Amino acid sequence: MTKPSKADQQAREGGEQQAGAQGDSGKPASPQLPAALMEHHRRIVAALLERLERARLELEHAAAGKDLAAQRRAIAESLTALLDYSHELGVRPAQVRPLRVLLGALADVDAGRSNPLLKPEHATGAPQMARQRAMDLALACACVTLLIRPYGNMRLADACALVSRVLRRRGVEMSATGLKNWRRALLAGRQPVEAREFYDRMIKQHKDAPHAADSLLHALESVSGASPENKVR
Repeated sequence: MTKPSKADQQAREGGEQQAGAQGDSGKPASPQLPAALMEHHRRIVAALLERLERARLELEHAAAGKDLAAQRRAIAESLTALLDYSHELGVRPAQVRPLRVLLGALADVDAGRSNPLLKPEHATGAPQMARQRAMDLALACACVTLLIRPYGNMRLADACALVSRVLRRRGVEMSATGLKNWRRALLAGRQPVEAREFYDRMIKQHKDAPHAADSLLHALESVSGASPENKVR
């Protein structure tokens, strides 16, 4: 549970003062009540905005570190802040029920439980094929990297041509230019995160090994899952 901020406390105190300004009948005790209501509303909004801003900063920090759990916590905190103040801002419970449902789905994911709301929709068979192709190409890109400077001595175009031929023997049709472009996109962060992580892991594991490129090329020739359907132009 997030510790109440100063703005939270002020907002709550404003609510208590508002209640104290009313008589037993619940009617305003003085002409000053409209101004008091406005001040109370201002404090509530300020407290809500403070929590939302805090959660936004936490989300940005977590995203920079690729910490998915922390990102989910930041999103959950934003939802919780909206729910905490919804009643005081005149929102009915039924109107924020979708937020509660989403918050529950995030809690399921954090607890390791599957939730159908957060399950991606894909055509039958497409996810595994796309994943396998991305991983094969990430391995091919690692081969290219280890063939060129500073690890090897080949020119980039020659390395892409060599690795492209290996891919074709595995049934993955891709030109040298296509591989060069896919690698550029991978290094620029425009390919699946999982593929980039796999590429980085292969480079880290093999960069200092003797004949590292040959070893990875052999691994590329032996990868499973490649088929004539895995075509990238």
